[in-house]
Amino acid sequence: MKIQNEQKTILLVSPLPPPYGGIATWSEAFRKWSSEKGYNIICVDTALAHDENNIADRKFINEMKRFIRIIFHTVNCLKSGNIYIVHINSSCSMTGMIRDNIILSLARLSNLQNGFYIFHCSINDQIGENVISKYLINKLIKFSNAQFVLNLKSRQYVNMINNKNVYILPNYIQSDRIVKRPKYLDGRNEISTLLFVGHIIKAKGIDVIIELAKHFQEKEFVLVGPIMENYMNLSLPENVMLVGAVETTKVEYFMKNADLFVFPTHSEGFSVALVEAMASGLPIVTTDVGANKDMVESNGGRICEIDDVNSFIEAIKYFDENPTFYNSASKWNVDKVASEYDIEIVMYKIFDLYKLIRDNK
Repeated sequence: MKIQNEQKTILLVSPLPPPYGGIATWSEAFRKWSSEKGYNIICVDTALAHDENNIADRKFINEMKRFIRIIFHTVNCLKSGNIYIVHINSSCSMTGMIRDNIILSLARLSNLQNGFYIFHCSINDQIGENVISKYLINKLIKFSNAQFVLNLKSRQYVNMINNKNVYILPNYIQSDRIVKRPKYLDGRNEISTLLFVGHIIKAKGIDVIIELAKHFQEKEFVLVGPIMENYMNLSLPENVMLVGAVETTKVEYFMKNADLFVFPTHSEGFSVALVEAMASGLPIVTTDVGANKDMVESNGGRICEIDDVNSFIEAIKYFDENPTFYNSASKWNVDKVASEYDIEIVMYKIFDLYKLIRDNK
């Protein structure tokens, strides 16, 4: 049903593509879906400025220009007087939180009391023990009407400051990315292709994958994503294939042809790569960071300790030796994505929460 535009203008303060990925891709899908449902979306693009000369002083000047541009653009939008919701997406960077505090203050000065602050990060990891960051995030939580977070640990962090209107809101996936038929292992064949999707960097657990490849020399390890230079020049086992960054359709191809998704990351918010793997029917072996454990639970895969190569070895062996669990994990992952992470389900949840909190403020 088409929603009337009257008093349905949403101010979205968020990075937009290009480049695609992360919050920018989320924001583009949000804008498209909302517009199709009759909402008027006004965007204030907070994407980082890219300086081709890469000179520190020049980068600082560009960032200050970006900061001022964002504030002025926001002020002009608020002056229109017909904003229904201010929705701010944050990665919890210090500069971003300073800016967002100013934006929420401006919204209140404009007599707009409907500010929603969305944390697209794992708050505990990003804030750490930094005193200034803690101060800024406390102010943001108190200024905004509601906070949407990506995982249980982040909600627990916010609840220590404010225990009202804190909701877990997962990232979403397009409906057509969810497979109709899960993976199937019949016991006569073993897992042969293990897939990783993400940045090829130490913080994503790539060193663990290299050790796994040395142990499972009969299996192929396919690594898809932007490659850091130190891994380009590294002597890797012959059964490791570095693919590099590819388009979405290529990612789908690799997921379709893989048997298991191995994701030994050190830090996450809510991994898009992980939900895409689940949507492809891949059983998961990952770490207990961000939303990973919330997503996979005990039914969709195995959770291992960070940098614990032996626990990953045992998890992979378990799937090889238990095809029944492999098959049930594949189906469970597909079903969970369809019931909880489909864009239609998540977007309706967002707008239901908008209305609930706005009506009960």
